Amino acid sequence: MRLLVTGISGFVGKNIVENFSGTALTQPEWRSIELFGTDILPLKNMKTKAGNFIKCDLCVYKQIHQIINKIKPDLMLHLASYSNPALSKINVYDTIRNNIISSLNLLEAVKESDLNTKILLIGSFDQYLKYNEGIKIVETHSTNPLSPYAISKQTQEYLGKFYFNEYGLKVYLTRSFNHFGPHQKQEFVIGFICRQFAEILLNFRKERIIYLGNPDLIREFLYVTDAIKAYFYILKYAKPNEIYNVCSNEPLYLRDIVDLIAKMYDINVKIKRIPEWDRLDEVKIVTGSNAKLKKHTGWKPEVTLEQGLYKTVEWWIDRLRSTHERGLRSTLLGSWVIAFLGFCALHNV
Repeated sequence: MRLLVTGISGFVGKNIVENFSGTALTQPEWRSIELFGTDILPLKNMKTKAGNFIKCDLCVYKQIHQIINKIKPDLMLHLASYSNPALSKINVYDTIRNNIISSLNLLEAVKESDLNTKILLIGSFDQYLKYNEGIKIVETHSTNPLSPYAISKQTQEYLGKFYFNEYGLKVYLTRSFNHFGPHQKQEFVIGFICRQFAEILLNFRKERIIYLGNPDLIREFLYVTDAIKAYFYILKYAKPNEIYNVCSNEPLYLRDIVDLIAKMYDINVKIKRIPEWDRLDEVKIVTGSNAKLKKHTGWKPEVTLEQGLYKTVEWWIDRLRSTHERGLRSTLLGSWVIAFLGFCALHNV
């Protein structure tokens, strides 16, 4: 069985590679999967023990059509996306082009290749907002996308439904809520909080202050391997053309995240709010129901919030320590080079 993952070098993609033989694949039949990944970044057609990685611009139809024709994937997980709602308002054209055209090209390539591929299109809870604020969101609630990112995900969903209804493609759909873990960029709130704690724990800064926008926003967070597990369960057990919320079903304040990590490491920190970081259209409460996902697939999360936060902080500690050590080596090397050049100049070497 062959699995094609787009956006393999992104946050979720990297975790799929790292956990490919781990908790994400609990069913014996999944362990025989051959992994293929594409990304617009230069992956140099690299092959590792985990899979085969191919550089590809999904917005160029010819490229993805050739890859799908060659690989003939049984399963496809479409992760490639411009995924920041706030930044999408600055990069409107690139967000719309990348997220919609890439999805259209994938669907069209599978159709034209006459394959029976199961295709999972990853959507977002941002599609629901803003009229659903403060209620437990289920899949039947109305959508109201307000950012270019959310609009692109809603359009992707419409395309998926069209290709299912018109051509019989096996398309599966999610509206995924916040998830977190290693490899997530610091532009996202959990990554930003965990990086700050790592800097404090490594004594890279003296002040024990965690900077945030509004710490009283209510969100829910799912650890990345549980999200991956949900995606595999949807492909295995769910119904095509159905929409599934992928979420933890456990809302909490952002300040609670800070308190949990501080307690975990037994340190005292203060939260400093930066009002300039608040978004004018910020939704105060976002919480979803995962009842349909559990009912249709038998999925349930395995990693607790505390366990996930600990793994994420530790990943940031390792990353910052490694970066710091490389920086020191570079500084020392630079000093030695300068000294050597000075010696050479002094002695006409």
